Amino acid sequence: MLRSRVIPFKEEHQLEYGLEVASSNPTTKEVDSVRCKFCIAFGKEGASTAARKQKVTDNMKYFTRPFRPDNYKSHLKTHSEKWAEYQALNDQENRVFFDLKAARRTIWKLYNNSTVICCQYTDQRIVYMMP
Repeated sequence: MLRSRVIPFKEEHQLEYGLEVASSNPTTKEVDSVRCKFCIAFGKEGASTAARKQKVTDNMKYFTRPFRPDNYKSHLKTHSEKWAEYQALNDQENRVFFDLKAARRTIWKLYNNSTVICCQYTDQRIVYMMP
């Protein structure tokens, strides 16, 4: 009879591998899934789109039980440049590594994907008169 391996998530892996908790059990407080912060902040690295037959996905990578470091390391190969940069930093720098980069990527995707940008100018007096 095969037993499934139950390996709980270790909190120190968040900083070590650039992960964040995506969901947890509200009753037991155990982590159910974590996601890759590299996917959120930078997307996937890869070959140029001209050389590829398929588009590089924008999907984020989620991990569920068993939470094994070899699974994280295998996925982090898709972020080889940023992962190498992250590993060269100390813990203090790793804590803030994704903050600004995630904001830039989110704003860029928002405007890059839209085909029409609409601006509406409203007289300030009209806004103040509204109930």
